[in-house]
Amino acid sequence: MLTQEQLDFFHTTGYLIMRGLIGGRELAVLQEQADQVIAQGLARQGEYHLYRNSADGRKTYWRSEEMWQRDPIFLAVTVHPDLLENIGQCLGQAFYPWNDSLVVKVAQALHHRYLPGSLRSRERVCLGASWLSSRWSCGSGSKND
Repeated sequence: MLTQEQLDFFHTTGYLIMRGLIGGRELAVLQEQADQVIAQGLARQGEYHLYRNSADGRKTYWRSEEMWQRDPIFLAVTVHPDLLENIGQCLGQAFYPWNDSLVVKVAQALHHRYLPGSLRSRERVCLGASWLSSRWSCGSGSKND
């Protein structure tokens, strides 16, 4: 259950970091599987990876779809009861996750030859909860939506 301070922060900024929500073995498996998906996306291997054209004409990996089909951990985390409760509180209404994707932002220093296991933390692809919430047709309720 979120505090009023957390809800206010969410409605002001449009995001909320829920530290400690996913932990232990579940977090380790999630990170391991996300690293595998990211490695495939960077290497342009496998299916359901999306790329954007950069200003210099290069294609940049930015998203992977069909996460629930890739490994059970992605669905398990998506339907985590505490996460669903917190998101429901933020939205103030009933909702359901209807699609799934992993949205990534590759750091400038990151080159395709790096494998996720060799990434330094400052070069790590930003995961956050964006892969969970990117397809939940909902806004933060802030004036900036």
